[in-house]
Amino acid sequence: LILVGLQVAQILVAPIPGVFVPILAGVLYGPIVGPLLASTGTVVGSAAAYTIGWRAGRPLLERWVGRDRLERAHALLGGKRWLALIPLFLVPLSPSDALCFVAGIVRLEKGHFLLAVLLGRLPKDCALALAGSGLIRLGGWLSPG
Repeated sequence: LILVGLQVAQILVAPIPGVFVPILAGVLYGPIVGPLLASTGTVVGSAAAYTIGWRAGRPLLERWVGRDRLERAHALLGGKRWLALIPLFLVPLSPSDALCFVAGIVRLEKGHFLLAVLLGRLPKDCALALAGSGLIRLGGWLSPG
């Protein structure tokens, strides 16, 4: 539960890079439970960031950049363009957390957003957690000396 909370906090506050929590999940909990915990935290954190963007971010951003610009951003992600989130979520160093806030701000349909999270963020987190669990089983090849 602490690890899930850490992943949620990492998404919302971002004091640590997003790759470390899934790797830590794999190291601490192995190749089955580790990816499940990391993925749970990612879905909850992504949904929370989306909701914050939807409720609080849009009014603030609307005042800052104007309603017209915000509507144009929404139009860019309309139709099937939301699919562009999937490869962006898959890239390890992409601003995935910020994209979750932006998706809420531009009022991306929630179902499309969650599908993009499932198809883009979860494979990356599972791969990182599996890498973490594999490092433990490989023994001391990474240790100094």
